[in-house]
Formats: sequence, structure tokens, C-alpha cells
Amino acid sequence: MGVSVLVRDNYAYKAKVDSARTDFKAAYDNFQKYLKVNNQILEDSKQREIYEVMAKYELSQKEKQNFSLIRDNEIKRLELDKQRQINNFFIIVFVLLIGVSYLAYRSFILKSRNEELLKNYSDEIGKHNRKLLAEIEKTKNELNESNEKLRQTEKEAARMDKLVSLGTMVAGITHEIKNPTQVIKLSMDNIRLCLNDLAVFIYELIKLNKGGKKSSGDIKTLIEKHKVTKLFNDIKSLVVSNKKSVDLIDQIVTSTTKISHFNRDTTDNLLNDIISDVLVIIKNSIKYSAHIDLELDHDLPMFKCNYQEMAQILINLLTNARDAITERENVNSEGLIKIESGFDMNNIFIQVSDNGVGMSKEHIEKAFEAFYTTKATGSGQGLGLSIVKSIVDIYGGFITINSVLGEGTTFRINFPYQKAAAEKTEENKDNECGVTENA
Repeated sequence: MGVSVLVRDNYAYKAKVDSARTDFKAAYDNFQKYLKVNNQILEDSKQREIYEVMAKYELSQKEKQNFSLIRDNEIKRLELDKQRQINNFFIIVFVLLIGVSYLAYRSFILKSRNEELLKNYSDEIGKHNRKLLAEIEKTKNELNESNEKLRQTEKEAARMDKLVSLGTMVAGITHEIKNPTQVIKLSMDNIRLCLNDLAVFIYELIKLNKGGKKSSGDIKTLIEKHKVTKLFNDIKSLVVSNKKSVDLIDQIVTSTTKISHFNRDTTDNLLNDIISDVLVIIKNSIKYSAHIDLELDHDLPMFKCNYQEMAQILINLLTNARDAITERENVNSEGLIKIESGFDMNNIFIQVSDNGVGMSKEHIEKAFEAFYTTKATGSGQGLGLSIVKSIVDIYGGFITINSVLGEGTTFRINFPYQKAAAEKTEENKDNECGVTENA
């Protein structure tokens, strides 16, 4: 191809040179040759292009055939894979069917066994349940019987505790009444003797009057002889003493009636009055063991409570204080019970302190448990402080114990304060008066 181009270009050059020499014939011959070679080159080029096109066509045809073969092979491979997957699927399904069938069979066998076992277990559980229910019923009956016995025991213990307290109260009341009645008895004997002396005086005065020898001097002498003025003064003193004794007996009876006549009503009371009534009854049982020191707030407001319940709290606390003083080893020092009342932080409080044996930490923790007591058998049922705690709880109050072993114990009871009805009425009246005055 390169040579033909050089020859063609050479002929074209020669044609131009001959044309320049005016040798047109040579130029024509060279130009003809140029055309012939050029045509030959063009024809070769076309043949080459045709050959290239033919080669490309054949190559494309071969590529198409190769692609077709590859595609056919791929399709065959995919079909083989699909067939293989189908076969695998059917194998898996078959295996699963076998597995499910086996599991179903095993489940049926296990279900049958489980149903049989469940039935057996149900029968066993039923037997055990019936047995357990019978035992529970038996235990329940025994527990009810025990609870009933415990309630009876508690009632009996409470009754015995009340009897002990009642015995203490009766002993105190008897002694307190015995003193004024003894005074009255002695006074009546003295009055009788004075009346006998007055009867002798009157007899002699009548006798003197009948004799007709009476004078003011004789009467005066007779009066001085029989000490009539002294007799009248003695009788007056004895009558006053009897009146005081009767008033004391009346006070004792009134206090006893207030404390012993129990009811569930709550009324407005002064705690100081309740303390005084309790001391009238119980001080005789205490005075041989301890001195009673009172520190009462006389401005204490009225407190809505049950009179007898408050009295029971005080009796139990004072009795415990007395017993604690009696049990102490150092009997040389004087026993002391201090009773305080007051108003603090919207609370009304009662505080009873003693210098008795004191309480250990263990005893303080168990102090309010029913039937817990450190006293000797027969000295108490261990219900006193338990009753106190239950009453305090009813009123929404709280009780605290501060004790040092060997030195003494202090019980403090705080009651939440609410204005008594009497105070509210008085306050309302004051408010109404204030409104009227302003009007």
C-alpha cells in the first residue's frame, strides 16, 4: 500500500514537471498513469475496506454465535440450577415431611404419655389437695380454738389485771374513807360527852331555877363550873371537823364514781382534774413508797376525751412507777414520782417520772407487748402498758419511754390538741360580740 502511494505521487509529480516543461504529452501519459495507480489504490482500499467489513461481519457473526453459545450454556446452567433447586426443594420438603411426621408421631406419643402422667398427677394432686384441705381445716379449727382460748386468756388476764387495779383502788379508797370516818366516830364520841356535860349543866340550871334562888352571878358561876362556852366551841369545832370529813368522803366517792362508771362517751375534760381524781383514789397505795410531786399547767385547755380511759392511763403509769420504786435496791433514798402536764407544739402532754429501778433497752423495746412483764408471777399480767398504748393510739397520740437502768424512768404521752367545744362556743361568742360592736 505504501509503495503504490509513492508510485502514484511520483507520477503526479512527473505530470506537474512535464506540464511545467510544456511537454504536455509526457504530462498526459504520467497523469494517466497517476490515475491508473490511484484507481488501483482506491480499488485496493475499497477491497481492503470490504475485506475489513467482511472480517468485522464475520467476527460479529462469530461473536453472536459465541454469545448464543454462552447464552445457551447459561440458560442450560440456570435450568440445571433450577432443576437442582427444585430437586433440593422436593428433597427438603420430603425430609421436612418425614421430620414433621416423626415429630407428630413423637408428639402424639408424648401427648398420650403426658395425658396419662397428667391424669396420674391430677389424681395424686387431688389426693394431696384433699388431704391438705383436711389438714388445713383441722389446723384452722385448732387455730380458731387457740385464738378463742387466747381471747379468753386475754379477757381473763385483762379481768385479773383490772381486779388487781380494782383491789389497789379499793384498798386506797377504804383507807381514805376509813380516816375521815374514824375522825367522825371520835368526833361523835366527843360530841356525845359534850352533850352529856351540857345535859348536866341544863339539869342543874333547871334545878337552880326551881329553887327560886337564881341570880346572874349564880348562872355565871354555873356556866363557869361546867365550862359551857368551851363545850359549845368544842361542839362547833367537832361539827366543822365532821363537815370536812364528810366533804372528803364525798370527794372520794365522787372521784370513784367518775373513774369507775365507764362509758364510751367523750366529753371536754381538764386533764388536771382527772389527775386529781386519780390521786385521791390511788395516793394511799403510793404514799408509803414515794412522794408525789405535781407540776401541772393550770392554763391547760380543755381536752375532748373519755374520762375513764384517761384515768386508766394514769392509774397504770402510777402503779408501774410505784412498783419500780418498790423494786429498787437503794431503799435509803426517798422514792419520788413526778407528774407533769402541759401544752407543747399543739400537743397536750402528760409525763410521769420515777426514780425506780429503770428499764433496759430490751425491756423498753418489749414494754408495750401484751403479757410482757418483768414482775414476779402473780404481781401483774403484763397488760398495763399494752392497754395504755392502745388507748393512746385511739386518740392519735404517741408515747415515749426515756429510762436509765438503776436511775429511773419517764413516760411521756402526747395527744394532738383540738379545740374543745366549750372553747369554740366561747370563741364564736367573742366573734359575734366583735361583729355586733363593729356594726
